[in-house]
Amino acid sequence: MRKLRVMTAAMAAGALGLLVPGLARAHFTLNSPMNWAQQGSLGVPEKSAPCGQADPGTAAVATGIVTTYRPGQKITVSITEDVPHPGFYRAVLSQNGMNGLPMDPMVTPASTAPNDACGTATSATTFTGLTPQTPSGALLVDGALKHNAAFTGAQTFDVTLPSNVTCTNCVLQIEEFMSNHGLNNPGGCFYHHCANIAIQGTPVDGGMSGGTDAGSDAKAGGSGGATGTGMGGKTGTGGSSAGVGGMSGGTAGMSGGTAGMSGGGEAGMSGGSTAGMSGGSTAGTSGGTAGMSGGNGTGGSKNNDSSGGCSIASGASGSAASLVGLLIAVVLIRRRRRA
Repeated sequence: MRKLRVMTAAMAAGALGLLVPGLARAHFTLNSPMNWAQQGSLGVPEKSAPCGQADPGTAAVATGIVTTYRPGQKITVSITEDVPHPGFYRAVLSQNGMNGLPMDPMVTPASTAPNDACGTATSATTFTGLTPQTPSGALLVDGALKHNAAFTGAQTFDVTLPSNVTCTNCVLQIEEFMSNHGLNNPGGCFYHHCANIAIQGTPVDGGMSGGTDAGSDAKAGGSGGATGTGMGGKTGTGGSSAGVGGMSGGTAGMSGGTAGMSGGGEAGMSGGSTAGMSGGSTAGTSGGTAGMSGGNGTGGSKNNDSSGGCSIASGASGSAASLVGLLIAVVLIRRRRRA
């Protein structure tokens, strides 16, 4: 009879634990990155902040494992919630060991009832008592894996390490906030796990930044080529020279704008053929006509950019006309002497 009463009392206590949420105790295991301490079947030790290093009755045994990552690297955190409870997860980084981790955030009780000390879950994504904060500084992730029902199997979420931090004694803290829960002693509304990590090497986004800069330099080169070609075409010194200068300008544009073929090549050819040829052939011909008829004429008046080419061409034509006149005079003098 006495044995029956003991068994009945034990069954009643177990049923009470299932029916009253506040008596349930959520636990989780940190699967990845590797925990700084050995974990029991339910993830213990994990109550004491910041890393479960001082749980009463459960001594933490360090693994000595340090996982190395690169600045800016995205890592995947994997957890298994061994005893389900509503809540969410947070990731916090210390650059100076466990002592550099901040205190757990304050939680507002839903009521004065002991089991409401950690607030309540009003939905799978809404919790009273603690609102996830925007990540900044040491806080890398907040509000991950929000839930008010049991998970199926291991769960993961991503954490991106700062790209401007390097260290050999960093600690990544992964903690679970539990809603609909009484206060743990120690730990309050949180369970804690940590991983010892080092952040070393070249930032993950270094190559991307270099590629962008290189592309910008290429574009700048193309633009430079376009500018050079236009000027080359307009500053020719003569009818023929202007055309050659224009083509040379186009060539410079092509080489200067290797990355920007359209900018360098198109502008170069345009500068060479249009400005150079216009200044060289058309204006030069007009200048030549003026020289033939009037000696040292000033040349045609095509445009200001080509006036230099026209003047030189007209001067050359005027000199040719003078030479012809001189030859005619010599012939006439010889004829008179013979006569």
